[in-house]
Amino acid sequence: MGWEEFVPADLKELYEVQDYKHAAAILAVEFPQEFREICDV
Repeated sequence: MGWEEFVPADLKELYEVQDYKHAAAILAVEFPQEFREICDV
C-alpha cells in the first residue's frame, strides 16, 4: 500500500508527490476529514 492509493489523480498529475513515513496513508485513514481538506486546497 503506497501513497498512490490515497492521493487523488488530479493532484498526482499536477504535482510531484513525495511521501514521508507513510504520511498520506496515515492522514487518509486516521484523519480522513483533514486529509480531504488538504487535498481540496
